[in-house]
Amino acid sequence: MNDIRCLLRNKITPFLLIASSNGLILNDFSKLRKTETSSVFRRVLPSIVSVFGSDLKTKANTKITSSRLFASGREPPNPFISMLGDLQSSIFSRKSLQVNSGLDSSLEKAATSWNDIRSHLKSVQTPEERKFRDNLKKGYGGGSPFHKIRLYDESNKENDIRITFYRDHASWCPYCQKVWFALEEKRIPYRVEKVNMSCYGSKPREFLQIQPNGQIPVAIIDGRVYGSSNDILSTLESSFPNHKSLTPSDGNKARELLRLEQTLAGAWLGWLRSTNSGKEYMEDTLTKIERALKESGGPFFMGDDVTIVDVQFLSFLERICASLLYFKGFVIRVPSGETTSYPAINKWFDALVRTIFFSNSYTTNINKN
Repeated sequence: MNDIRCLLRNKITPFLLIASSNGLILNDFSKLRKTETSSVFRRVLPSIVSVFGSDLKTKANTKITSSRLFASGREPPNPFISMLGDLQSSIFSRKSLQVNSGLDSSLEKAATSWNDIRSHLKSVQTPEERKFRDNLKKGYGGGSPFHKIRLYDESNKENDIRITFYRDHASWCPYCQKVWFALEEKRIPYRVEKVNMSCYGSKPREFLQIQPNGQIPVAIIDGRVYGSSNDILSTLESSFPNHKSLTPSDGNKARELLRLEQTLAGAWLGWLRSTNSGKEYMEDTLTKIERALKESGGPFFMGDDVTIVDVQFLSFLERICASLLYFKGFVIRVPSGETTSYPAINKWFDALVRTIFFSNSYTTNINKN
């Protein structure tokens, strides 16, 4: 049990923090949100564990790590197995690995390939999950990171698509998330092309021909390339007048709030990177945001509906909640009913969860329930 606690505390939690934009974590790290994602994960977990278990058995018998296997020319059969094996080698001592002969025979019969795992996943899917997979191909239903096209429902046709949206594979990029939120909130049909972030490797040559600096997001709208999130957001407002408007009614107030959003980003990164300074500046900035939300009448920054101001704040504020909780032990988002210094910010999060994007999307790591 102590080994498991160590694993969760020192190895798994940082991964979950990084994966927050995939909807896999909450601000309460002890719970996984009950969506199709976690439901399918729980059912396919036995097959994944069988692969992990097989690798544990092999490593316990041979005492050869994957790095030594590569050095000797004996490559492991699956890089995912090697990754998990090296992870367990760094966490558990050799003495804690006990070979269970009764378990060995069952492991040998278990699924050990991705095709087997995929087949097992299909066999345990619920009708709702099968419907979700069917809707993915058509572009229907609630939004998710897996859609390649977005038509929302039968009223839109693929020929209606005027936008190709280039975003990251991991659904991690905050600037991509802003555009994604706006597209879903406005219900504009679009096509998705996924490009890796720079930290995951080089950009495809085809993408660099469109965006020479390699930055994402990029959108091709009516044949024209837009290479920054702000340019894309502006064009969505001007080029799709028949869709929901996100333009604030009070331009001066909106500009003031957007300057505060830039201050927030600097305060967050300044404290996150520092070992002994930045907390007071961060608290002061959060207090200004709290005051602005209260003065608006809420729950959003400009009143009772989402605007571009909320779009600009959302991706950073949710990452701030997760990162400061983990790295600094600083709590912003709290369960309903708990006392907090930031009640208006929490109400803003609650209201966002009910929007089209977050209520239908897998990217609901701001939802604490």
